[in-house]
Amino acid sequence: MAAPLKQGAVTNNYSNFVLGLAVDASAARHWKGYDHPGYEEITNALFEGGDGRVDLGGVAGVLFEIGGCGMSDVFRLGGDDVVLLEHYSDDWNPDIERQFLAIVGQALGEEAERVGVVEVTSGVLALLHAGDNAEEISEVRVGPGESQEVEGGVLLGVPNGSYEIWKETLEPKADGEPSSRAFAWCTRRRWRARGSPLNELSSIKHV
Repeated sequence: MAAPLKQGAVTNNYSNFVLGLAVDASAARHWKGYDHPGYEEITNALFEGGDGRVDLGGVAGVLFEIGGCGMSDVFRLGGDDVVLLEHYSDDWNPDIERQFLAIVGQALGEEAERVGVVEVTSGVLALLHAGDNAEEISEVRVGPGESQEVEGGVLLGVPNGSYEIWKETLEPKADGEPSSRAFAWCTRRRWRARGSPLNELSSIKHV
């Protein structure tokens, strides 16, 4: 597993609640944020257990709940492995940072929940705050392995392919006190080439 490298953040500039949108950057311009037609119905369906899929000009995007942290840092673990997370800290020092990055770099556990799939055909994966209008996103150029911060989110240059989004809630203990951290992963489905079934994905090392 590659060391986590911070690429930017998905940020809600209006409140603490962060709702993410993952989509191929070429289709992001179809998303209107809070003014998107049916936004309230779409998000209510998601909160009631829906799959979060949205049609953006014939391309499927996926909405996913990150949590009430106000901002979700985005880390790249490899050429096509990405993790977003919700975390809280009242203190910060080198020891805490090492522990934090070790958690960020962990592989998915058995309790991870599959949220949806995004097809990337433009070489750029957009991870955005769902409340922001993304009409100008498709005009931003990002090279392979690069990243570009945009309003409320980040664009990542990644290999074309199918990316599954997973959410996992961890409850690590710090000084005996539980702390919930929710992780949402975007992982290219290289396991298919290995002939591995979906229920073995969590046991595959992401490199």
